[in-house]
Amino acid sequence: MSFLESYEPYIYNGLYFSMLAIMPLLEILLPLRTNKYPIGMRWLSNFLLGISYSIIERFILPITGIALAIYVHNQGWGLFNIVAVPGSIAVVLSILIYDFSKYALHLLYHHVPLFWAFHKIHHSDPDYDFTTSFRFHPLEPFIGALAAFALIFLLGVPVIAIIIYQFLLICVNFFVHTNVKLPKSLEKFLRLFFVTPDMHRIHHSAYEPHTNSNYSIVFPYWDYLGRSYTPVDAVDQENMPIGLLDCQGEKHRNIFWLLALPFIPEKKEQT
Repeated sequence: MSFLESYEPYIYNGLYFSMLAIMPLLEILLPLRTNKYPIGMRWLSNFLLGISYSIIERFILPITGIALAIYVHNQGWGLFNIVAVPGSIAVVLSILIYDFSKYALHLLYHHVPLFWAFHKIHHSDPDYDFTTSFRFHPLEPFIGALAAFALIFLLGVPVIAIIIYQFLLICVNFFVHTNVKLPKSLEKFLRLFFVTPDMHRIHHSAYEPHTNSNYSIVFPYWDYLGRSYTPVDAVDQENMPIGLLDCQGEKHRNIFWLLALPFIPEKKEQT
């Protein structure tokens, strides 16, 4: 068992809480936008959603991706367990394919009505800061888990690849949802390798063509290849409306409304 496998929970939690401390500090030092609404109820709802999502993802799902990858490896299932592929290449390919699958699933979240019913909770946030990274409906992990488990079975994804990708996902998810104004040169450089706040913030625009773009999760390449990229310089991000136009009222920051939103008929929701 490798070092990362042995200490995965400790590294995971260390990264999580480090990002949770660093990102708010960056927002204080380098803010881009001014919040439209008071943070009290909105932050409380976002944090509660994040806690419930994490509990389900880490403790209630019947099996984790890491445990499944170990089982699949021991059974000799999946492409990388059947075809002789050097370990380092299998890890890199797995991370890239895993991220592409997240991009493809994100497309489905936006274009399949059942998936959008749950995913729109994330987009209903009328402001944009590090707490937006928590704002997911607690039932959404089940959708993502099914896709991830299928990929692990088909590819025989190495355990180390899943661990590395989880670490990347924590850091990037916090980072891209941060209300921070980076120097343009730094933003442009980082975007060669990872999704950045400016790139992802466009995805949270209330303007639907922008909402339906910039779907990439960790690596930006899929939007470039899939022609779903909206250039950063094309949008005035400091002043653009954020969220969904029909979710701007006080009730839309209430935890109970957010939990019920997927089950509310659309016409009633808009009243």
